[in-house]
Amino acid sequence: MKQTLVRSSSAIALALLALALRCTGSGNETHAATRLTDDLVELIRMASAVVEVSVLRTAYQEQSAVGTPLTVATLKVKKAYKGELPAGAETTVEFFGGPQEAHWVVSPGQPQLDPGDSAILLLTRPREGSANWRVLGGDVGLITLSRNEAGECVAGRASGQFDYYVRDGASTTGCRRVTSSVLGTGQLEELLTTIVRTGRPVLENCLSASPVQVWPAPAATLSHQSAPAVKSHSTPLLSKLLFVFVLTTLAWFISCRIPGSFSRH
Repeated sequence: MKQTLVRSSSAIALALLALALRCTGSGNETHAATRLTDDLVELIRMASAVVEVSVLRTAYQEQSAVGTPLTVATLKVKKAYKGELPAGAETTVEFFGGPQEAHWVVSPGQPQLDPGDSAILLLTRPREGSANWRVLGGDVGLITLSRNEAGECVAGRASGQFDYYVRDGASTTGCRRVTSSVLGTGQLEELLTTIVRTGRPVLENCLSASPVQVWPAPAATLSHQSAPAVKSHSTPLLSKLLFVFVLTTLAWFISCRIPGSFSRH
C-alpha cells in the first residue's frame, strides 16, 4: 500500500512539473510547424523569386511522391520583383491538396490558386532539381489581387497584414508605422520594390500611408504607431516564472509528504 502511494505521489509531482514547463513554452510542442514567419520582409529575403502572376490552369496528382494529393497550377508571370522569372514566362507551382478517389483533400495553411486568379507569390524550390515551385511558407507567401466594390484593384495577404513604415518629420523617430489589411496595387508595388532593393519596409513617400478606399470600409483596417514596438505577449515572463515556481514547490511538497518517496521499499 505504501509503495503504491509513493508511486502516486511521484507521478503527481512529475506531472505538475511537466505542466509548468508546457505552460511556459519550454516543451517540444509546436503549434505552427508549417509557418516559417509571418514577417513579409523576412519572407521576401528568403524567397528565390517574387512575382505577380495570373493562374492559367490547374492539374492534380492523386498519387504523388509525398503520399498526399498535389495541385499543380500553371502560371503566367506578369511582373517580376525578384529572381530570374521574366515577365511573360510560364511556370508551375505545386501545393498540397486536391482530389483523391471520392474525396477532396484539404491541407490547412496551403495557398489556394484557381484558374483566373491574380496574385503575387513568394516562391522557393521544394527540392533540388524540382520542375515546380512552391509558395514560401504556405499561404503567408500569397498576396491576393482583386477588385473591391468600388472597382479598385486591391491587394490583401492570405494570412497576415501589411506592416511597414513611412517617413514622418513630426515623429520623434523620423518614421511612422502603418499596419493595413488592404493596400492599393500602387502602394503594394512601392512596398515590394523598396523591400527587395533595401531590405527594409521604410517608404520615403508619405502618401503611401493613406489606405486605399475600401467600400464598405472595414473597421480597424488601419492603425498608426509612432515607432517600432516590441510585440507584446499575453502572459508576462515574470508571471510565467512565478507559475513555474509555485508548481515546482507544490511538486516538491507532495514528494516529501511520504518519507523516502523516491526510494523503493
